[in-house]
Amino acid sequence: MRICLIRPPAPELLNDRIDPPTGLLMIGTALRQYGHEVEMLDFAGGESPLIPAADLYGMSLYTTSYPDALEIKERIRVFSDAPIVVGGPHPQALPIKTLEDFDYIVTGEAEIDFPPLVERLVERNYPTRVIATKPPADLGALPHNDYSLVDVDSYNRVVAGHIAFSILSGRGCPFRCTYCYTAALAEKVRLRPVDHIMDELYKLDESYGVSALRFVDDNFLMSRNFFKMLAPRLREYGKPYRVYCRAVDLTPERCELLAWSGCKMVACGIESGSQKMQDLMNTSKNVQKMTDGVIAAKRHGIEVRAGLIVGYPGETWDTVKESVENLKKMPFDSYNLFNFVPLPGTEPYHKPKKYGITWISDNWKDFYILYGENEGSYSFEHESLNRKMLADMRQYMIEELDHTFKPAIRDMDYK
Repeated sequence: MRICLIRPPAPELLNDRIDPPTGLLMIGTALRQYGHEVEMLDFAGGESPLIPAADLYGMSLYTTSYPDALEIKERIRVFSDAPIVVGGPHPQALPIKTLEDFDYIVTGEAEIDFPPLVERLVERNYPTRVIATKPPADLGALPHNDYSLVDVDSYNRVVAGHIAFSILSGRGCPFRCTYCYTAALAEKVRLRPVDHIMDELYKLDESYGVSALRFVDDNFLMSRNFFKMLAPRLREYGKPYRVYCRAVDLTPERCELLAWSGCKMVACGIESGSQKMQDLMNTSKNVQKMTDGVIAAKRHGIEVRAGLIVGYPGETWDTVKESVENLKKMPFDSYNLFNFVPLPGTEPYHKPKKYGITWISDNWKDFYILYGENEGSYSFEHESLNRKMLADMRQYMIEELDHTFKPAIRDMDYK
């Protein structure tokens, strides 16, 4: 079967072509392994490739990309009535609503279960339109991503001054932060075998010449023993890399190992310097331990980028001021300040009354995380927090943090 996989654009972001679509790469690779002919189109970055004829079309959707996906669907329908299958966070969060616009929805991690179903889907001979897949238990049994599906040179992720490849060392997150749609997916934590990771890296280096790496795991340091095994192999590999991790996990010992193995940057979800807000968001984070973690990373020469949130339900001027005072004690190098967004899949979106939310936008374009010069979205209102107040809180935090961390660097790479 001929299958066309598509990533819709996300023009609300300053740069939506910074990385290849990792999830679609995994699916495309699995489909090719199963014998299907696969072509991948990436509309990110203002690209508008010609859509070919195919037996089946597949798209991965985030909330902000939904309207653009509808436009792509209409382009397909001009010349084809082939089934259109969608997956990703938004369809998984709102399957019934999404079925109003698309033929099938695939939930979960689909590399194993989806490829054998293609022929039945093409014939529209599958008993349900919502297809729940089981996550692979052994990530080491999966093939390495086939990067010939994309134009590698068209992406521009930079780490330590070098164009970087993005790679996963594991999947899932054990935490249930209430602002995060990843937590709502409830993916079980699984880690790839170290040999499997390193085999992929050396093959990538041989084929494309890897200069730097970005690990896209939600929490790179979630397994202490795993990182102890991986670190010496990364040092031997000899490429600079960056990770996402929790600041509370940045102990002096881990920071030493990170720096020794080539880590040049850690991006940490600090969210707030207010312990009250940390507790409301169910982050299981302690503000003082996060401060200690940022200090430890800086002492080992690692650049720290902080992800901050303002406006989560329960935010007040007291929590904002408390947050700013404690954030000033964290010597991070750069920050992104996000307005809270009640993303589909999170409890604040599905149970707004519980959180005192009085209005949520019905325009999916309002659900972007960050755009431009720290421009935040305004997608909801709270019984004690309207959009004007949120804008004022946001401006106050930016002015205070920029004054403290002069010259401030507010990086446009939002993740």
